[in-house]
Amino acid sequence: MVNNIKSPPWTLISSPRFGLRIHLVRHGETKGNREGLVIGQTHSDLTKEGKQQARAAGRAIITGRQQHSYWRYYSSDQSRAKDTARLILGIDDNYNDNDKVTSESNADTQICLHLDKRLRERAKGVREGRSKALNYEEAMALFRDEMYSEGNRDESKWIIPPLETDDQVWHRMEDWLNHLLRDAYIDCCDAGGNEIVLDKVGGNDDDHHHGSCSHPPFDCVMHDTFAVSHSGTIRIAIERLVADQIPDNVPKLISEKNGMKQEVILVPNTSITTIEIIPTAFVNNGSMMKKRGQEAPGPAPWCFQWSAKLISLTNTQHLQEVL
Repeated sequence: MVNNIKSPPWTLISSPRFGLRIHLVRHGETKGNREGLVIGQTHSDLTKEGKQQARAAGRAIITGRQQHSYWRYYSSDQSRAKDTARLILGIDDNYNDNDKVTSESNADTQICLHLDKRLRERAKGVREGRSKALNYEEAMALFRDEMYSEGNRDESKWIIPPLETDDQVWHRMEDWLNHLLRDAYIDCCDAGGNEIVLDKVGGNDDDHHHGSCSHPPFDCVMHDTFAVSHSGTIRIAIERLVADQIPDNVPKLISEKNGMKQEVILVPNTSITTIEIIPTAFVNNGSMMKKRGQEAPGPAPWCFQWSAKLISLTNTQHLQEVL
């Protein structure tokens, strides 16, 4: 896949010194999940089992650390994801979001949980809050009946819940990844704020594609990033990043999408998917690199090309203690 930038002044990263290892965690079971409802961007509380799932994931991810030292911690700003992240990280419910707090699971660890709307679930329109058995047309018919029963007969004034496409979800996820890579790039500057040495080239956007990679260079600094998100969003990220690496025998389910029934990857509650991303080129059409400690350039001008490798897909080993 190619970023939508025409003939940019690409900077090739021939010997990458930094990369991302993102750990995508789906939120714990919710009441809506248990009742077989489409939730999307509506609210649904975690069940008792969902909270147990999150704590079990925390014992695997944080207490055990899985031999990773996390660079950053993120969560969707939707309540079920935020509550899951807090339980995993052992954070008290009364702390201020985006402020540094001390994890209850490790008193020596300072954790800053960033809430990011780019990690939200895909908006699913009029299906939200209704049975998964209903397709979009059937849900729209119910919505129309509800509007008429409430006396709202002027369809031009109806506020129809938004429905996102896969491309729209990927656009915000890709923006989040570009943001992380930009910040990782800044972290890899030397103490004087000098840029890492790269090869500057020109060319067309067709010359630089996202792809798969075998492994990061031996001296590559990996930035482990923890993120709690949602099944639809995680599934789209997997498909866009490492589609060619998904095993044939991966569990799937039948889902309604774009008015059609289709098989999609099963992403269980609190499952963990790990993907390594190694940048291969980038373009910055905005301001020049600023020195470390100063405000970084905005997200829009920065665009990376990368190679991605699937490390672990929807791992649920930690749930054995909950069963």
